[in-house]
Amino acid sequence: MTDLNYHPFSLTQQKVLAYSPKAASLSSVACSIFMIQKILRDPSRKEKVYHRIMLTLSFHTTIFSSVMFLGTWPMPKDSLTASYGAMGTDRTCTAQGFILAFESLTVAPLYLSLSLFSFLAVRNDFNETFLREYEFWLHAFIYVIPLILACIAVKQGFINPEINQCFIDTVPMECASDESIECQQDYTGINEYVIFCFGYIYLTLIVALLLTVSLYLSEKKKEKRNERMHGRNIHRENARKLKSRIIVTQSGLYLGVFVCTYIIPTIIRNLNFRLGTHNVPLYALGSIMISLQGVLN
Repeated sequence: MTDLNYHPFSLTQQKVLAYSPKAASLSSVACSIFMIQKILRDPSRKEKVYHRIMLTLSFHTTIFSSVMFLGTWPMPKDSLTASYGAMGTDRTCTAQGFILAFESLTVAPLYLSLSLFSFLAVRNDFNETFLREYEFWLHAFIYVIPLILACIAVKQGFINPEINQCFIDTVPMECASDESIECQQDYTGINEYVIFCFGYIYLTLIVALLLTVSLYLSEKKKEKRNERMHGRNIHRENARKLKSRIIVTQSGLYLGVFVCTYIIPTIIRNLNFRLGTHNVPLYALGSIMISLQGVLN
């Protein structure tokens, strides 16, 4: 990280961006911790695959939101590229950026796993045997790509002070996409790295969307096919239908939370990164939305 007297925002704008995610982050941490203790205190919940996914998701949103709350504080205090409130070192900045990169790429597939759970649960008549068999490998796979990408970011020096936290960026900002700005070190591959990360997140959204739509359509088809049932079968079908509709609705709601708190902020960041624009209200909105994950979960 090299010092440079360059920053795209005024001091007032830096203050707005530094404080904008703090209230949302604290609320998210509180709600995530509440969810964690609620699941851990109930043995019956811990036995269910769905609640274990929620437990894992809440654990990661707690970490993510906690680091988002720190905001500009971990930035090197002696760096002219840092924003208002910086009081850290290169190491604290790298640590914050690594955690944010890892967590942001981990939380996305966890939302996908909720859609996958809903799809398989309804398709297998709520029998969790199949889900339990592959649950460990599902969680293991979720961590592989984020860990590799976060380590690459650290090794290549891609983590630097960026707007209101340390994350993936260059010194000075935009130098990798604007030839008129001279970079302070070699950032070869950073554009491809960012594109791959965004592609990974968008891919999880597409798969989650396909699973949710497929689940909805298959459930509608099953309900129509079972309309001719008689006698006791009707009562069993009504019970199954009610449970299925709850899961389908839940799946849709989590997809909505994924889009609102995750995809929209990443689109905002992507557009600003690619177009080289600096819209303060959009940056602030994106920071607030992505910090609210624990609240809406």
